[in-house]
Order: sequence, then structure tokens, then C-alpha cells
Amino acid sequence: GTRLGSPLPKGMLSIGLPSGKTLFELFAQRIRKVQELAVAAFPGSAETAVVPWLVMTSETTHGPIAEFMAQHNYCGLRQQDVLLFQQGFLPAMTKEGQVILATEGQLSLAPDGNGGFYRALHQSGTLAELQRRGVRHVQVFSVDNALCKVADPTFFGFCELKGTDCAAKTLTKAGPHEKVGVFALRGGKSAVIEYSEIGAQRAELRDAHGALLFNDSNIAIHAYTVDFLKDVAESYSRDLVYHVAEKTIPSVAGPVKGVKLETFIFDAFEFGKHFCLLRVPREAEFAPVKNAPAPGAVDTPVTARHLLYRLHHLWVTAAGGTVTGAPAAADNGSPGEGSEEPPVEVEVSPLLSYEGENLAPRCQGKALPAPVHLEVQ
Repeated sequence: GTRLGSPLPKGMLSIGLPSGKTLFELFAQRIRKVQELAVAAFPGSAETAVVPWLVMTSETTHGPIAEFMAQHNYCGLRQQDVLLFQQGFLPAMTKEGQVILATEGQLSLAPDGNGGFYRALHQSGTLAELQRRGVRHVQVFSVDNALCKVADPTFFGFCELKGTDCAAKTLTKAGPHEKVGVFALRGGKSAVIEYSEIGAQRAELRDAHGALLFNDSNIAIHAYTVDFLKDVAESYSRDLVYHVAEKTIPSVAGPVKGVKLETFIFDAFEFGKHFCLLRVPREAEFAPVKNAPAPGAVDTPVTARHLLYRLHHLWVTAAGGTVTGAPAAADNGSPGEGSEEPPVEVEVSPLLSYEGENLAPRCQGKALPAPVHLEVQ
């Protein structure tokens, strides 16, 4: 959460919803709702309709996250179904390739990037636990998307029907120069090309129908078979490309200019035998939380909150209800943030509805005065 001005891990932060729920609580409650819907669809499945929640931590965040989970009763999930595991580290180096010492006799280490997920999952024993439970598919998502449909049945069903070993959700780009990576083929293999790599001219290329040629954004929502994860961890994780980030690094001799090496999770897509994309609507599945609130800023807790309000307002309307009242207030002194007027404040608990279903009893034929906050009764 450092980019948001908080020392806490990002999942422990609230985006300012009326409920005060943190990102972790939103995700966990979506998992709980999926489990409930599964039991309703398949009576007698209560013992098997369980979705394990895996949380990758770092050496710095592991303690605070473990404490948060314990204090919040694992966000309503069973303790044995919340599996924390730590990512690995790589040594920081000077630009000349010499390792940097943090103290006398101790290397300066930095997290190995989200691509370290594969090896960490395997070495921690978490992958073996998934195999023991009979899990076949794993959805992986970034903690900074407030609208992520966690444990999405549609996504898992898509992967099962298509026979994918790895897959990803994608959105059409908001414009040619939106700062997102895009899916493409590199050397005939599936890849993500970062916005900094694609170049302005290539980003503006269009097909015969006028659509952007490189138009499918990576929003960091992926799905894998457990067999694929095992193959990558055991056979391919050392083949992942190392990406270089230039940083000022603390050292025993004081701050020095150096480099940190990272692997990216999407670089394993090239090892997939059947990779597929599922294009989803931006307004229903993407509310990034990357930046601190500021006038005109985007991808902040405020803009994410507004996106959730708009989506939940649509749910209430689709369920036959109307919302009356003024838009949300100026949001903690950040007028002008984003490019749109504040929406009406509408929050629907994930425990009440996963994606807008079963809201008619609470909404049909009713005029609900804003702010609207619907929880399980």
C-alpha cells in the first residue's frame, strides 16, 4: 500500500465503502457467496463446495497479513481454507553486476516479482495441498482490483469447456495509449507486451474493421490447471525472463544506484499448450486501486469506489428497483478526481449477491433512497 500512502499491505486497506470493508473482506465474501451458490445448485455438496483461498505474501507482509486474517476470523472462511505462502527473493545488484550488501555479510534482497508465484507455490507445499484436495483449476488475480470476480464460475467453466491449461481475462483497451499490457503472439507463442514496449506507432495499428490491432488488455486475472502450475514450477520456472528495474537501493555503504530483477507471472503463458482469452466487460470486472487520491487522479480508492457504486446501481435497476437521491459527496476532499461526476452511492454486499442475482426481493418495485447499502438480513 505504499503507493496509496499507507504502510499496510494493500489487501488490508478499505476503499472507503459505506460498509468499511477491506479488499481482503470483499474478496473473501465473494468466495463465500460462490460456495453458497454451489451448495444451492448441488444440494448435499456442502462438504465439497469449498474454494481454498491462497494469498501470496512477502517477508515484509506475511506477518501483518497473517495477523489480520486471525483478527478478522479469516474473513468468514474456515482457517484451513486460507493458505498463506511467501514469494521468494533475488539479490539486488549494481549496474555492473556486482551484488549489493545490505549489511556486513548480508546480501541486499528484493522480492522476485509476481512470476515467483510458480516456484513459491510449489516450494511452500501449497501446490501439493491443492493436489491433495483434488483441485483442478486455480484462478490468480491481483489484490488491487476491487471488482475482481473471485472464484468466477463462468471463468472456470470457460476453461473447462475450452480445455485450457492457462487462460486470462481481457478487456478492450480504452484507447490506443492506455497504459496497460496487451496480449499478442511473440515468436508464435502467447505473451503479454507491456505498454512501454509496444511503441506509439504499433499501439495505433488497426484492423480492417477499424478496431485496434493490439486491443486486448491484460488485467491480471488468470486461470491455470494445477497440472500446468506443477509443470511450470518443476520444469520451466528457471526459464522465465528476468526483467530489470533500476532503483536506488539501501546498502551498507549508503544508498546506491542499482538494479532489481523480477519475473512476471504472464511470461509463463508461452509454456501453455492451449492458452485462451475471455473478454469481459470493463464496467463489471475492473476497478484498479493503484494510486493515492488526488484531484484528477485515476485508479485510486475513490475511482474504484465510484466504479463499484455504478455497477451496483445497475444491479438494483435490473432487479426492478430505483434509486433516488443525490450523487455521492465530494469524497474526502478530492473533488474533480477522475473524469466523471460522482455516482449515486449504492453498495451491495457480496454475501447478498455475487453478480447481481437474486436481488428482486429487496429491490423490485421499490424506490430506495440514497445512500443504498444492502447487506444480508
